Amino acid sequence: MQLYVDHVKSENSVVFVRWCFSPHERKIILKGVDVTKGDVPHVLISVVAISDDGCQREESRQIRPITDMATYVSLRSSGRQVISAIYVGNLRDAKKFTKIYKRKSNGSIDYETSIYDRDEEPDSEKWIYNRFDYNLWATLEIEVDARSFAHKPFDWKLVNYFFEAPPIDQCQFRKRRFMAYPILAVFCLLIVPFRSALVLIQFGILLFFGMRAITWGAINPFGDHRATDVMNSFRLENSIFLTGKAGELQPWRWMFFPPLWGAIALISVYVGAIVKALLIVGAIICFFAMIFIPLLIWERYKDSEGYSVRMRVKSEANKQKANLAEKREREALKRNVDLLACELVPNDKIELATLPRQTVRLRFLDLKRRVCQPYTRGK
Repeated sequence: MQLYVDHVKSENSVVFVRWCFSPHERKIILKGVDVTKGDVPHVLISVVAISDDGCQREESRQIRPITDMATYVSLRSSGRQVISAIYVGNLRDAKKFTKIYKRKSNGSIDYETSIYDRDEEPDSEKWIYNRFDYNLWATLEIEVDARSFAHKPFDWKLVNYFFEAPPIDQCQFRKRRFMAYPILAVFCLLIVPFRSALVLIQFGILLFFGMRAITWGAINPFGDHRATDVMNSFRLENSIFLTGKAGELQPWRWMFFPPLWGAIALISVYVGAIVKALLIVGAIICFFAMIFIPLLIWERYKDSEGYSVRMRVKSEANKQKANLAEKREREALKRNVDLLACELVPNDKIELATLPRQTVRLRFLDLKRRVCQPYTRGK
């Protein structure tokens, strides 16, 4: 397995990386693929930044089908970078595998699953110890210019205030900016209306229970009262529906108590709801009975001999279609794997235009790299 880039001394922070395999390696790949089970050969691309003192830090990972033939890698640091490609085999659930191998520790920039032995040098055979039982891997070292990264805009801190991690590139920052400014505006505009609405709701509760001595001054958002001061006057002995001005209980007032009439109304609604529920249950029983009777007739028909003969003929036809589809898929896979031959990689130019087959994703990434430069994370 081999990796190729256009220049080992890159002036771009987004690098086009292409991989290829020898004839023997392509046979190994095809031998392990079972197209009937949805096997898709994948490769794991990793970028490790190496500082001047030799400290290694894995910056990014991505898992791609090998039939893509290439990918764009966004770098996060300047200086010495080592790009690695490891053949991980056939993935029937690529999303699950990606989730596991791209998961990072809480509060850390390090990945939970390790691939490298950081005590070894990148040119050592022992550097990559997790080879996924295939031992197909390749590394490529490049040097990245610090001037190739995007400059941080003036509102960097303001936009990223609501986010834990900094943005990866300019596109992600623009998305955050698009969300941040409206959020800030809405937050400022809603603070006063929300407080006023909270105070009015509390006033409604107090009036519903007939409370005396309500703190009306709390309606002023710029006054000395807090919004929570309104409910301090909520005491049953202050209700005009229960007591007199002197605080003595007067039972004749209870008949005007709104919560009492509310409880009576709820009980009435509850009784009516029970009657409606019984009618609905009866309708459901009738509905399922109308479905169950035809099902009984269908079960009797399935036991007949004519139905069994028809199912056997249909099963044979489906089996032939499946075999034909499997043959076509295997032939298509072989054609795609043959395109990964190292002999097809040009010696002069490594770019998207030289690929014999370009996926929609690669075309999108090619367009994205022109308008979305990464931000450096520094060392």
